[in-house]
Amino acid sequence: TRVEDMQRYANVVVKEQMKYDGGANPREGIIANVYEVGAPHDAWLHYHHEMAYNQHSMKNLAFCSVKAPWGKGDTYLSENVSVTEELMKTDLGRKLKDHGVCYIRCLTDREAYQGQGWKQGRAVYNHWQLSFGAETPDEAVA
Repeated sequence: TRVEDMQRYANVVVKEQMKYDGGANPREGIIANVYEVGAPHDAWLHYHHEMAYNQHSMKNLAFCSVKAPWGKGDTYLSENVSVTEELMKTDLGRKLKDHGVCYIRCLTDREAYQGQGWKQGRAVYNHWQLSFGAETPDEAVA
């Protein structure tokens, strides 16, 4: 199947498209609003999130694959807003809250890894500069 055909099929489900901006992984565009995985082929990728940390998130999402490695390629999705709400209804959730446990995502700084990025076979990093499309903290906050 051609990428253009996959995009056409995805558009049946995803009526309104948003700009992929601020995602957790650097991605290269293949064609309009179609991106490659943004990680080395042998990386173990965790859940895909709906980018709830952005001001606006998508309602629908489509995944297609041109090629998947044998024995890999499963894609898991999670919608963290609802997951967090449900977790907080449990004993564990209340215990986490009582102990002040909070998840904070800290992105790395590109300058700290100059010349050591994921393309050189290191861990997959998406520095804050790439996530926010900014060069200064003030630009990222704006």
